[in-house]
Amino acid sequence: MNNEVRAFTKGVHNLKNPRNIPKDAASDSRNFITKDGRLVLVGGRKAIGDEGVAGGFTALQRAYNVAGTVIKYRKAGTKIQYWTGSTWTDCVTGLTTGAEYIFQNYSSLAGAFTIAIGIDGIWKFVNSHPTTPISMYNPGRNFIGKFLIDLGRTILWDRNDPNKKKDATGVYISFIDRQNSTVYTSVKAEAIGLSGSLTYTGTLAFKGNDSSGQAFTADNTTNIFTAAAHGFSSGDEVKLTTSGVLPTGLDISTLYFIQRISADTFYLIGSNGQIVDITANGSGTNTAFKNGSRRNCFGVIFQALLAAGLETFTESYNGVLVGSLGGTGTINYATGAYSVTFSNTTIGAVTSDYQWENSNARGILDFTYSATRQAGEGAQFPQDQGGDAILSILVGQDGSYYSLKARSSYRLALDADDTGADNKVYRIDIGIPFFRCAVSTNKGIMFMNTANPSKPEMTILQKNPIGDVVEPLILFSQFKFGDFNFDDAWMGTYDRWTMVMCKSANSGSNDIILMCNLAGQTVDIIKYSGRMAIQDEGDLLVGDSFSQTVYQIFNGYDDLGATIDSYWEGSTETFGTDYLKKCRKLRLSGSIGADQRVEIYEKFDGASYQLVGTIRGDGTYVDYSSTQSIGANFIGESQIGGESLSPAFNFYTELKLKTPKFQVRTIKLVPKGIGYFDLNLLTDFDILIFENRLPKAYRQKQKVSLDGLSTNQ
Repeated sequence: MNNEVRAFTKGVHNLKNPRNIPKDAASDSRNFITKDGRLVLVGGRKAIGDEGVAGGFTALQRAYNVAGTVIKYRKAGTKIQYWTGSTWTDCVTGLTTGAEYIFQNYSSLAGAFTIAIGIDGIWKFVNSHPTTPISMYNPGRNFIGKFLIDLGRTILWDRNDPNKKKDATGVYISFIDRQNSTVYTSVKAEAIGLSGSLTYTGTLAFKGNDSSGQAFTADNTTNIFTAAAHGFSSGDEVKLTTSGVLPTGLDISTLYFIQRISADTFYLIGSNGQIVDITANGSGTNTAFKNGSRRNCFGVIFQALLAAGLETFTESYNGVLVGSLGGTGTINYATGAYSVTFSNTTIGAVTSDYQWENSNARGILDFTYSATRQAGEGAQFPQDQGGDAILSILVGQDGSYYSLKARSSYRLALDADDTGADNKVYRIDIGIPFFRCAVSTNKGIMFMNTANPSKPEMTILQKNPIGDVVEPLILFSQFKFGDFNFDDAWMGTYDRWTMVMCKSANSGSNDIILMCNLAGQTVDIIKYSGRMAIQDEGDLLVGDSFSQTVYQIFNGYDDLGATIDSYWEGSTETFGTDYLKKCRKLRLSGSIGADQRVEIYEKFDGASYQLVGTIRGDGTYVDYSSTQSIGANFIGESQIGGESLSPAFNFYTELKLKTPKFQVRTIKLVPKGIGYFDLNLLTDFDILIFENRLPKAYRQKQKVSLDGLSTNQ
């Protein structure tokens, strides 16, 4: 009699008794993954940049510039940084340590951007120039909170501005970015310089004050400013000038925000969101100019006449200017700083054409709306039932926004013409423990449902094929998610897997990654720390939960220079009968690296594991003529991840066993070396069947008493 497992397709089954799970399933496992019918030892870890100080990440993002180059951002400690390819470089400093941040990518006709929002402010990164983000927080136009960007507008929740009343149960939507003349301003023939030079440097005028302003007077008894037909809207950002003395309490170097009272009057709002208190009215002519500090430019052209003709500089949204006659130049879209060198000395004045936008003015960071709201403007939707805070909002397969709370959820569906919405409770029996513990996928919204804290369940909101209605469905019923803690969990996708970064039972930080394959219905347990991750091509980059370090995981064959701590423990196998039996041989087949060795253990009828053999990469049963290259980011091919090519070889070996008579047997694999390993075949060979008796360890003496406590000695 033989017992054969020809493919491993079930992952970890830890909910039922190991006797009742499929024979190719694991009853427990660490750092093995089920893939393409094989058990595969996962790759190791290496640090991206220097290993950081203690404390985990609060944001990690993959973005792109217009050319498609990947830009990586992170928020660690008090800084937002980006990866130059060799080091993490500061972009924003002085932030609150431990504060959670969210990054979202956004592309439009104006370029490729990343928006970052956290308790300290709002920043717009022009991804061609990561180190010069634009500070966008405007208490008259936008909010601080958690957010996503969808269909050209921002959806924001958990409003948490430091100087405003918090709103944990409201959903806010911004203007739709129309990407037209309502949000883009064109500048024609801006004067750059006179003729007679080769190189011109400076800053385009859009970053300063508008050329015209509004003269105003002040009343220090009411803090009201008056300017006839001023034309300002609430939230407009202004800088002030004076021919004499500004009203006491104002400063020419400070940016203020307009709070419109009427066509002729307004308040000035400071950076704290409060009306400025003035104590004297000032003197001379005081003027308020709209300011361009929140603006970015695009579509930049420089031109001038040379002896050889007109030279025109154009760009492709990557910050590089190319002259039609061979000149070179650069432009920073965030700061407006430019440098152009013509191919020869100019004989005519230099001018520039370009466009600029301010996302706070009818863009994706403008949450204002008219007294009678118009289509495409901002709006606010209360979701107060239950009183618990909105933790996360995700886009469902039907295009609606699903708000997940701790114990309930809402569904918000905007009308096609954006003039109305359906905002109702969706379910009262689902919820999540943390705002990152859910992810939108092409199959639906996946999340860890902890509405019943004693029984966490992986759940998906997906369309029912009948009726086209989005409904919750429990996934991976074979896996006991209750063995883990999800109060700081993160969920994301990587190749064919949905990952859940969470805590083991007694850990204070995330130290487990659950790899969930929806198509294969498998869950595997990876023992690596992590608070969030991004995928860069085939590489998986993880922001650590213990330190401010980014690791590339599933890479190479060692864990920071050490052996990968791993094992795989199979089902409790009866071979289809409760009769006592013996097994004389165990055959195993797969692939192995030359320096790897894997110990094979068996235990019988609940006794301790005993070593029964070792598979070695240098064994005589390894076929060195069947080399396969492992690595080079062969996602879905030879392994998960792996940066450099390394050879692995097929093996097929037979272990001769001397087993006791047993009723059940469990097998365990423990890699001990550094190198690749997978298993695709396991056969118990030459099984002998004996009597139908209990195993020896469980037999009792005869004539047991009725109370079961004593025997006839």
